Amino acid sequence: MGPGVCTAMTNGEFNEIYSIVKYLDGGTYGRIYIAVKKSDASNQEFVVKFLKKLAINHDSALKEGLILLTLDHPNIVKCLDLFDNDEYVQMVMKHSGSRTMGFHIYLNNLPFFSENVARFFMKQISLAVKYLHDINRAHLDIKDTNVVINDQLELQLIDFGFSEDLNSLKEPINGMVGTVHFIAPEVYLRKFYGKSVDIWALGVTLYLMYYGRFPFDYDYNAEKTIIPLTGFKPIRESSEDLLHLLHWMLNVDDEKRATIDDVINHKWFSGSYEFKRYLFETPFSVDINELNHYFRVSYRSQNSFTRKMIKNPLIEN
Repeated sequence: MGPGVCTAMTNGEFNEIYSIVKYLDGGTYGRIYIAVKKSDASNQEFVVKFLKKLAINHDSALKEGLILLTLDHPNIVKCLDLFDNDEYVQMVMKHSGSRTMGFHIYLNNLPFFSENVARFFMKQISLAVKYLHDINRAHLDIKDTNVVINDQLELQLIDFGFSEDLNSLKEPINGMVGTVHFIAPEVYLRKFYGKSVDIWALGVTLYLMYYGRFPFDYDYNAEKTIIPLTGFKPIRESSEDLLHLLHWMLNVDDEKRATIDDVINHKWFSGSYEFKRYLFETPFSVDINELNHYFRVSYRSQNSFTRKMIKNPLIEN
């Protein structure tokens, strides 16, 4: 295990060791805060996830933290401390960079990417997925909202509540998991599935990242819409390599779909990664609460998300 990886449940109470600095985000199942360690004069900040036991059962609340005990990859969130008390399971995680935000918020406040920029970000997420698949673990809920980005433009995959160790399963998975726009056809069809659903969701994320919307029109009924599909149409100029990769990742037939090694080794990833980084650091110069507010008002209310446009409608580099 590398440094900064949680290796055991932490003794004591969270409030004895940490102080909450500010609230970041929250929902039905819990809240996310920034905290500092009381014994640390440097006031180094940590991200803390509070999972409510009343909202989800105790085993489910502990599951994500216990999974993170076993994982160590630069593009996967690192767990430092794990607390279990009467009301919450609390996970203390490394706060990378001086500022961090959800990748969905970041995407919603930038113009469309060039392929170079999309390649730079997709490579990071793909490496995280390869790490998981190499140890025979499926994430099962990959999406833009389960990725965070820091002001160094480094991405990390988060939220392992649905993740499964495929080595330890007594029966194949065939239940409904995931998030509607990212769920693979085999999940809707109640077929047995595994790592292939991560590739589908990764393909949806890549499409969303480059084209600024979801690849399929769900018309509020994803199951009826997506199963008959045989492909999608690009809505802006795209290289042949990008289109080939996307069609392979979004193949409705999971047995013909790309594997993570196919993705990582695809010709598209051998292209350029050069771009003007300063242009993509602008979301970190505005107030995170304003970005969160815009996201909740616009993104959640739209069936087919289109990225917010600022200044020029397209940044090529």
